[in-house]
Amino acid sequence: MRDKVMGWRIAATTAGGFAYPLAAGALGNHSWRAPFVIYLIGLPLGAATLLALPQATPASENSRQPNGARGGAVRLLREHPLVLALCGLWVTTAGLMMVLAVSLPRRLDQLGIHDTLIVALYGTVLSSGAASLIGLTYAKLTARCGHVTLMRIAAGAWTAALLLFAVAGHWAVLPLVPVLTGIGSGITMPTLTVLVDRAAPAEKRGTATSLQATALFGGQFASPLVFGPLIDATSIATGALVAATGTGES
Repeated sequence: MRDKVMGWRIAATTAGGFAYPLAAGALGNHSWRAPFVIYLIGLPLGAATLLALPQATPASENSRQPNGARGGAVRLLREHPLVLALCGLWVTTAGLMMVLAVSLPRRLDQLGIHDTLIVALYGTVLSSGAASLIGLTYAKLTARCGHVTLMRIAAGAWTAALLLFAVAGHWAVLPLVPVLTGIGSGITMPTLTVLVDRAAPAEKRGTATSLQATALFGGQFASPLVFGPLIDATSIATGALVAATGTGES
């Protein structure tokens, strides 16, 4: 059931990644300011979330935890090195895939694609659509292939996407890049979440979940700082090939 719920989660997450960039791309053709209006949707959603969340009593829950359940993130990583390794995998994969997210609009511009709606279609809509389809079938894929095989498929899809991105000489070929990226993300995000959940004790799963979120966004933050100077000194294709080496090795 956890695999099924993780599949639903990635499908829901990527559905937002499908709808909002598409709307932003359409609005961007009218004015560069117009897409920012979409952020206003957060106000009613935030209010609805506050009303829907159950009333939690963290103080009483913590008081019932055994002494061994207490301790911070450092202690969790020290006592459960598999969690540390999985968080490292989160950092690495997020950092490598940000090369495509940051460079794809520039590559499209080089190939003569300037329409913001088309850029959004290439950049996020196709990727999110592919990831959503994977999420809806994730439980069946896990039952048939297992987590290890799925991670190998994801790494292969990402490597193929980066290689294709590096050598593509025409915009018509590039739609395959976000599709392959979405397949890899649709597999990796629920798989790593489930594996982190299994690697941590039940009473520390909240800490483990927060650590993987930190690792994910930490990798996204670091990626432009690492690959930006490389791409500026060489080319977008070189940056993609270096990233492909990383996904291939992982």
